[in-house]
Amino acid sequence: MIWGASTGGLPLHRAKQTGLNMIEINGVAHVILSVSRWSQCRPFYEQLLTFLGLTQTFAGEDMIYFIGGRTAVGISKCDPAFENQRFVQNSVGLHHVSFRARSREDVDALHTYLLEIDARIVHRPENGPWAPG
Repeated sequence: MIWGASTGGLPLHRAKQTGLNMIEINGVAHVILSVSRWSQCRPFYEQLLTFLGLTQTFAGEDMIYFIGGRTAVGISKCDPAFENQRFVQNSVGLHHVSFRARSREDVDALHTYLLEIDARIVHRPENGPWAPG
């Protein structure tokens, strides 16, 4: 259910009934991440996104693209001018991307997989109040 300032604090279905002019999105079509260190990042994301059940639908020289369910993720090589920059989570731009798993067992399996491939873990898996279920 969607609530917020744009709906006057009403659930979306009630906001529509009251005549507020809006649409309801059907999800996020894709997220594209630009990465530095392309030669290291590309194989990492190819392995990770395949492990998550996404299918690679495009493999170009500077971009890869995966689709799974109703979600698509692209990884692209950053502009050479930014090759020496690194991601800063609280800077302007994307804060993080979070995937929804079907079960806690899937979350734990992913965590184990990431440890096995020596991925940098920022936060261990945890139950939180943000989007339960």
